[in-house]
Amino acid sequence: MSEAGNGGSQRLVQLASDISEAATFGRALAGAPAEFPEAGRILLAGTDPPRGADMPDGVRLIPVWRWLLEESAG
Repeated sequence: MSEAGNGGSQRLVQLASDISEAATFGRALAGAPAEFPEAGRILLAGTDPPRGADMPDGVRLIPVWRWLLEESAG
């Protein structure tokens, strides 16, 4: 999902229920960045990434529960 925010900036939001395995984690990070290289990236996840996994630069990992609480409060 891509959404325009204030000032015309874009955010790409990827939702994954379970990123605890390396293959699933990799799929959650693949794809859209080539089409929207300037967009900020957010990965909403229901689980932690695999042990030792590196989060790429420019990707913000947010637990789904935290995002839901922030959205409902704001």
